[in-house]
Amino acid sequence: MEELSRRVISLNGDDWKLGGVPLGDNPLQADPREIGAIGQWHQATVPGNVRLDLLRAGVIEDPFYGLNNRDSQWVDARNWWYLKDFPLELAPGERAHLVLHGVDYVSWVYFNGRLLGQHEGMFSPQIYEITPFLTDQKKKNHLDVRILGSAALRAPRPTLGQRWRQWLERRFSTPVMRHPGRLHTVKCQMSFGWDFAPPLRTMGIWDDAQVIVSGPVFIRHLFARPVVHAGNEKAEIHVSLTLDAATATPAEVLFTLEAVSYTHLTLPTKA
Repeated sequence: MEELSRRVISLNGDDWKLGGVPLGDNPLQADPREIGAIGQWHQATVPGNVRLDLLRAGVIEDPFYGLNNRDSQWVDARNWWYLKDFPLELAPGERAHLVLHGVDYVSWVYFNGRLLGQHEGMFSPQIYEITPFLTDQKKKNHLDVRILGSAALRAPRPTLGQRWRQWLERRFSTPVMRHPGRLHTVKCQMSFGWDFAPPLRTMGIWDDAQVIVSGPVFIRHLFARPVVHAGNEKAEIHVSLTLDAATATPAEVLFTLEAVSYTHLTLPTKA
């Protein structure tokens, strides 16, 4: 019976590099040679955001102060590259998967010069096996993440009804749909502008970046669903797993339940 071993290596931290290049004529066509055109690199932090890194580097002013946000709109008109080098040692029979839990918004992921995949969506994770592409274990591996400039986000061709609505909004200056692609973008909606927020179409690796090392069997996905019976006297936990095995092999999964205590706060009421 195969034991499902697992260890997590965090790639978070402030040892990333960030650089940008103009969108160009075909921003949806990713080309690693863009990296050679980057004239200036900045220190970057993951999890984080492009504008936060540029703010720390003194490239832009605080976009939430005065009209500084208008002066930073050029950030959206560039593609941004995040770069990181890291070592990784595997024991015989181990596998490694790169997991990016959240990249905002359209991204391409390269590992040691190989394109692992392209992804669109701010909230869904990306999982790539990198075992076959590892360098000599004495050398560092190279991770590149390209993020499409937010100015290049486009909506699908609108229907007749959508075009009529857009005309009405332009005619009567309704601010809700200043960016016609927002409803088609799985992204924090207030980043397009709201009554309480300026338009800041964020970009960056905003959630954890990890390498998960496992044995021959990798747990790709786990979902737990509680089922409470009538009267709240009995509950069950239904667990579904997606396993990725290098070869056909039996495996045993062990679950451990841990008690969690909650502190209930009583807030004072005003008489």
